[in-house]
Amino acid sequence: MTSTSPAQVFAVITAAGSGTRLGSDRPKALVDLGGMPLVEHALRNLHSGGVDCAVVTAPPDHFDEFQALLDTAEFRDFVRVVPGSPLSRQASVAAGLEALAQTTDALSDDSPVLIHDAARPLVSPQLVSRVIDAVRAGEQAVIPGLAVADTLKSFREVPEASAGQTQGARYVEATVDRAGLVAVQTPQGFPWKVIRELHRRAAASANSEATALTDDAGLAQQAGIPVRIIAGEGRALKITTPIDLVFARAILAQDAQA
Repeated sequence: MTSTSPAQVFAVITAAGSGTRLGSDRPKALVDLGGMPLVEHALRNLHSGGVDCAVVTAPPDHFDEFQALLDTAEFRDFVRVVPGSPLSRQASVAAGLEALAQTTDALSDDSPVLIHDAARPLVSPQLVSRVIDAVRAGEQAVIPGLAVADTLKSFREVPEASAGQTQGARYVEATVDRAGLVAVQTPQGFPWKVIRELHRRAAASANSEATALTDDAGLAQQAGIPVRIIAGEGRALKITTPIDLVFARAILAQDAQA
């Protein structure tokens, strides 16, 4: 009996976010965390989790900086850097997928492809592996999700002042039942044939942040594809504000003591 090696695993890492809310004048993915840029943490964890080849979509005006950072013996044969799109995250992912198609002939219809945000640098290799395993088991779309801990409320904004209400202020309308909600993380996983076709079908909506979707699972939902939720993890937090960096540094410190 002959054995067949599993299909190689590929990833697109979106790294075009600005560092404005972090108080940085550099792209968020280049912000330092424990002596290493966020994007480098993310790439190392993806590789340790089973990713064989990755494309990083960099801000076009910082392309050379990303290229120089990742043109090392560690990453040269693993990572390709391409310009992301200024139009939307969705357009940047599409550009990364197109680069994958041009980079390798190892892609097959069932090759697992992960879409990951560089702003989630501390995702564990174990979570990466679980996403890959779920795709290999036949799932067409896989996302990590965390139970929502906070109380959630919907609100309305008052356009004009009235008795007891301030113009332009927000007032609670209802408390949202959080029992059926999860906070979604990355990496999100798909077979190559599925994710490529989803982005092709939705290309028009990627031309503006107003119409683009904020994650790739949303494209699967639009197409009627079931999206499997697996357990996420606290360490895969998204770095958005300075307090997130504080939490991330604490995670690194705990790792160093383990």
